[in-house]
Amino acid sequence: MSTLLEPVSHTTRTLPKDLRVFCVVSLCATAAAIVASILGALELPYPHNAPFISDRGSAVADYFAYYQRFHHLHSAAFFTYPGYPYTYLATGVPLYGFFYIFGYFGLIIYFIMAAGILLFAFTRVRAALLRRNVHTFSADGLLAIVFLTSYPMAFCFERANLEFFVAAGIATGNWAYWKQRTWTAAILWGVFGSVKLYPLLLLAIFLSFRQIRQFFVSIAAALSASIIALFYIGPDFHTAIKGIAGSLPAFLSLYTLRIDNLIGFDHSIFALLKLALLPFKFSMQGMLNIYLITLATTMLTVYVVRIRKLPVANQLLILSICSVLLPPTSFDYSLLQLYAPFIAIVFVVIDSSKRLPAMSAAMVLLALMFTPTNFLYSAGDGRSGQIKCVLLIALLVVSLMRRFPTPALISSEARLHKMQLPASK
Repeated sequence: MSTLLEPVSHTTRTLPKDLRVFCVVSLCATAAAIVASILGALELPYPHNAPFISDRGSAVADYFAYYQRFHHLHSAAFFTYPGYPYTYLATGVPLYGFFYIFGYFGLIIYFIMAAGILLFAFTRVRAALLRRNVHTFSADGLLAIVFLTSYPMAFCFERANLEFFVAAGIATGNWAYWKQRTWTAAILWGVFGSVKLYPLLLLAIFLSFRQIRQFFVSIAAALSASIIALFYIGPDFHTAIKGIAGSLPAFLSLYTLRIDNLIGFDHSIFALLKLALLPFKFSMQGMLNIYLITLATTMLTVYVVRIRKLPVANQLLILSICSVLLPPTSFDYSLLQLYAPFIAIVFVVIDSSKRLPAMSAAMVLLALMFTPTNFLYSAGDGRSGQIKCVLLIALLVVSLMRRFPTPALISSEARLHKMQLPASK
């Protein structure tokens, strides 16, 4: 009987072919990006001639975006202070507030904590691979390639964006669910999903497997975290909720309802539609309203007809894709949310006794999304975001059409847990 941390065979083995395909495509795509940036350095404008860098002068810019504003936290001036407006939901305030407590040294703490999280993730995934008797060199090589060719991670760290910690919390929830710790997953998804809202799409998996109590616990966790954050923001609950409500129009006017150079880093479907329909001069607000209505109807239909009937690995990947593809604005930081379902699929591939249909295609698509595409430049601006949008749509179709087997480890863990309960009483 195997669990996540137990070996499934007694002989060491190399990576399956599908994972070797991922490694090769990741290395080749990154090498191509570096070569293209060198050859095009005199022709393409910055940052499209630098594969891992997002914008000149933007180093750690996201970290300090609200730094002065937070000097007025707990007062109404927090929302009226001039400059870049606060554009997150309420639960993002304690997250920023934690780092800002330390002043400029908070940036050092940001990177120390990020390094600690990555080291922990590396050791846990590595242990799981080794106990599946994957050869040490193969396990280390896979993880090194994932890290060294990760454009979303470089993009996030270069700007010191706090989305890394949101993605880490969501990923921990994915890991917990994969190990049948559904209550832990419910709380983590609820709390961290409330920061960005769209990751709450993952809660649909509770409905798929009739884990109704976990679903409502997750909703309660999201609401509780938001309410606590509103009281923390102050100066009173009414002022805080009114001010946070104004963050949505600010975000829409800055990013969603306009087209500027940042659209090259926006892989949402709505960004692709904005560019495609630009010649027709439609109202952006009207387009957004139609998009949201169509999106809600389509997602509900696809979920009922197809998604809820698929295995766990499919649903984790599909719902994660939707959380980064369907928002009206979705910058490259959000691609970090795909790493947790990717690791789950790595386990699926390793545990499977046979080749899985379309898995190589899925690995190629994932590798291309995780590697730099800044050099893709057209019509006076970058088109990296739109290329990644197409890749995400293709991966979504593959995940919907092909069933990924659920490794025995999930059902085995559940049975093992039940068998151990009497002994623990």
